[in-house]
Amino acid sequence: MRRMLAAVLALLFLLAGCAWAAPSPAGGAPPASPPRPEGYARSLLDGEARAAYDGLCSAAEGWRVGEEILLASPVPARAMRAAYDALLLDRAEFYWLRCEIPAGERADRFTLGVGEGLTLPEARERQRQIDAAADALLDGMENLPAPEAAVRVHDALLRRVSYEEGAQGGDAGSLYGGLVRGGGVCGAYSRGYQYLMQR
Repeated sequence: MRRMLAAVLALLFLLAGCAWAAPSPAGGAPPASPPRPEGYARSLLDGEARAAYDGLCSAAEGWRVGEEILLASPVPARAMRAAYDALLLDRAEFYWLRCEIPAGERADRFTLGVGEGLTLPEARERQRQIDAAADALLDGMENLPAPEAAVRVHDALLRRVSYEEGAQGGDAGSLYGGLVRGGGVCGAYSRGYQYLMQR
């Protein structure tokens, strides 16, 4: 049953479709990673919210934290909030990301910040650690058929992530908690699985 569930999850990731934009080299961004399938939450957004999502995603991939970023055209503030929420659902590695949207009916700009009690250098270092842990877990799985990869990733995560009864806040449910610290609650496992399958 566990293997069947892992295979179904892998197929859902493969059925998602399009590719995300590659990271911008501006701002000392990490090296570009392979294109990822479009996130499910993004696929549910309308055109204005998708445009906002793409702007947020590009800015986050380029580590454009602390600068005011203008949108190509204003969008309803509710669309901007929906885009931000969708980005956090689709991209586990942005667990640290915060977004400031100016008050008002329409948004024409936003500013990204770092949450989770981190600084930007700490968030970048954590991403380096996440990528190193992901590389180690995925070693030897690059060319496997999706169902087999889904099962092997699942099994590797079960060996890596220990459930921490009663853990709350901090990294208990984050990608960092699961892949780097090796412990947390269900979110640490699920966000780790999501990230590894997208990789």
